Amino acid sequence: MDFYVAYKYKDHENYKGECKDCNKKRNNIWKKNNPKKRKDHVNKSYRKNKCLGRYGIDINDYNELLSKQNSCCANCGRNQIEFTRALAVDHNHKTGKIRGLLCNGCNTALGLLKENEQYIINLLEYLRKSNA
Repeated sequence: MDFYVAYKYKDHENYKGECKDCNKKRNNIWKKNNPKKRKDHVNKSYRKNKCLGRYGIDINDYNELLSKQNSCCANCGRNQIEFTRALAVDHNHKTGKIRGLLCNGCNTALGLLKENEQYIINLLEYLRKSNA
């Protein structure tokens, strides 16, 4: 069993009284039971996040995109309620055009693959071969 370190203590030897698995379960139950509060929290975090202006959109544009995507990541389809961060604004780095909203994992993966279609195809072929 893994426990989170209670960093508020200077010696770092004190752990929270709840294991990581129990903590995740409790947080997921809260998220499911409090979708309105969760949505408000995500919206507040994006209002504070000045990067929205970097893409030429405001919170209303973001919420419109979110609504079109049914509050889900444009790639994996998981609902924003499942994440601790708001969905990221995904854009083409060459044109600046916004493609949609992605979860942190999908956005990071796309960035690590340098948005290169051939890298993505190669990785898919690699997975198919190794799973055969």
